[in-house]
Amino acid sequence: MKVEVLSTVLHIVLIFDQIFEAYAFEKGIIYGVRNPSSLSNLPKIPENGNGFNYLTYYLNGNIRSIATDPKRKVAFIASSFQIQAVHNYSLLKSDSYELSTEFYGKSDDTGQIAFDYLSNNLYWCDSRLNWVAMKPAYNGNASIYKVVLQDNLNRPEGLALDPVNGIMFFSDNHPNGRIRKASLNGENSTVIVFNGIVHVPSLAIDTENKQLYWVDIVKDTAEVCDYDGSNRRVIVRSNMYPMSGIQFYKNVLHLVSEEKRLVRGIDAFSGVYSYNVNFNPGIPTALAIFDTENLPNLPDPCFSKECGQICVNTPSGPTCICYEGYDLTEDERSCKERLLMYRKGILISTHNEFEFVNIASINNISTASQSFKDSTANITSFAVDAVKAKIYYIDKNSGVLKQIDMRTRQISVLTNMRSGKDLIIDWNQHLLGWINDGSSEILSFNLESRNTSSIYSKFMYAESLTINPEEGFVAKVVLDIWIAFFDYERKLEGRITEIFGDLRRVDLSENFKL
Repeated sequence: MKVEVLSTVLHIVLIFDQIFEAYAFEKGIIYGVRNPSSLSNLPKIPENGNGFNYLTYYLNGNIRSIATDPKRKVAFIASSFQIQAVHNYSLLKSDSYELSTEFYGKSDDTGQIAFDYLSNNLYWCDSRLNWVAMKPAYNGNASIYKVVLQDNLNRPEGLALDPVNGIMFFSDNHPNGRIRKASLNGENSTVIVFNGIVHVPSLAIDTENKQLYWVDIVKDTAEVCDYDGSNRRVIVRSNMYPMSGIQFYKNVLHLVSEEKRLVRGIDAFSGVYSYNVNFNPGIPTALAIFDTENLPNLPDPCFSKECGQICVNTPSGPTCICYEGYDLTEDERSCKERLLMYRKGILISTHNEFEFVNIASINNISTASQSFKDSTANITSFAVDAVKAKIYYIDKNSGVLKQIDMRTRQISVLTNMRSGKDLIIDWNQHLLGWINDGSSEILSFNLESRNTSSIYSKFMYAESLTINPEEGFVAKVVLDIWIAFFDYERKLEGRITEIFGDLRRVDLSENFKL
């Protein structure tokens, strides 16, 4: 009898623990860290002191920014050309999370991300492509997005949203720093702060008191102003602790100092120091508050709008907008595809622009042309997938491989690369190939897995590549006759299948030996 009672009690306790765990609130800070790349959780909001212990999630990629959706227990992270969602996020354990890609194509560069918790939209600054973009979160499509701001922008980085009032704030840091305010659909952009700003990498807001906070990494200041730019003042100036990130939570500013490997808390009004969190090993790069208890209980203004693609809240109410490559129809709800292309044409490149001319022009028929410009690029080589209507090109200025979607004009960064030349595409195997300038190494990039592989590195003076996608080989032209003759006499092994004088026929998808 006693055994049965004890068993029943233990069973009840176990059920109680499970219920408590399911409904327990979590409140703390998520830190992005590099060396090693990870998310570190502090399962409390520090009020004072030093030397806190934290739980770590190890991840790939250099974490640039973090945003959270505590209602769904999700943390968004910007790293390695993508924005990922970490589902089932917990500050207390690291064995139950799942990763999904929300967007692929963001530059692997500085730029904050922010989450609109009312309408479930994700925003980000891309400081290399010089725009502010957004997309609906949780929609399962990692390639769609909408550029809401790009005119006259040069290195936008800091970003903060006020979803209730339908506005955003963002910094634009070159050649002269300034902070702008705009509606969440990108309209009505105005500069609110411009004097005495050098480089603002991060913004935060107090929506209750309508105040905007920022850090200037060059001036080593944390500052504040009202939503309209008035009542500006310096909260703290610290030459010893250059600050690169900021978050506001309940009258405390949480400041990231990468150089000093710490996060510091200060009073948002007085600037008085309250706590330090030190990192060793690791360098903190970003932070976000994760609070599942104090969730805003507000209706989504877009709930009954019935937009075809995207709905955003603005100061004048919910508004429908469309993905890149689509235009809003007359009903101001539906979207239609924007047609930019000829079915057949000739593509010509300059140093920063592609011109697409109707094939009929070769017969002296006058036709309009379409241009695709990347104003910051230096295009050294390109390849085209006519079926997918995408141009792939090497941007020498940025040292990256990029793509332009000819239907939508979307520009995406695919991967970092050393200087390359003679880009080719195997559209059957979804591979790009090029010669690494200087070392003559042949590299390939898989458009599906996003992995870069070395195909071959022992040839010298490789000048050009060509491709037969139907048979899946690369012909590499070697202009050094001595090398060609010497290699011709050697025993060949692996994936080299034929030799035609100074032409080499190789399989692009597999490594091979000589």
